[in-house]
Amino acid sequence: STIETHLSRYIESGELKIEQFVSEDVIEMISAYYEKHPESKFSEAKAALPDKITWSEIKMVVKHLEFLKNKKIE
Repeated sequence: STIETHLSRYIESGELKIEQFVSEDVIEMISAYYEKHPESKFSEAKAALPDKITWSEIKMVVKHLEFLKNKKIE
């Protein structure tokens, strides 16, 4: 949704903390998946992860991972 897209942008910029929207265990599952499959598309992640994980959670965690990656570069 539009709201989730805006939230994802703020997560990517570091203005919002991912933990406000996604539980720690879900963050860990999605992060672990993307460690092993860094080039994976959202649809591939959604198919591989448990059904309880939503599209929004995947998108938010990916944006959070991008934030962490950019933070390391700086």
